[in-house]
Amino acid sequence: MAEKLMSNGHQVCVFDIDDDRMTAMRDVGAKTVTSPKAAAARADVVCSSLPSADVVEEVYTGDNGLLTGAEEHTLLI
Repeated sequence: MAEKLMSNGHQVCVFDIDDDRMTAMRDVGAKTVTSPKAAAARADVVCSSLPSADVVEEVYTGDNGLLTGAEEHTLLI
């Protein structure tokens, strides 16, 4: 998804717990950050693709979650 967005001229900022995935995304031009919170703080729109409900809960509501970094206008998908 991120590569498709970048190929269409969008700036993409990514976070993943897998360092290899982060490196791969950095290598194709994505900006990388250290937490979901940091990703949300840089974005107007956040698209997440997560493997389970437990991970969704942690990524959105955890101490460094999306909700702690998102502004009022940030769209979370």
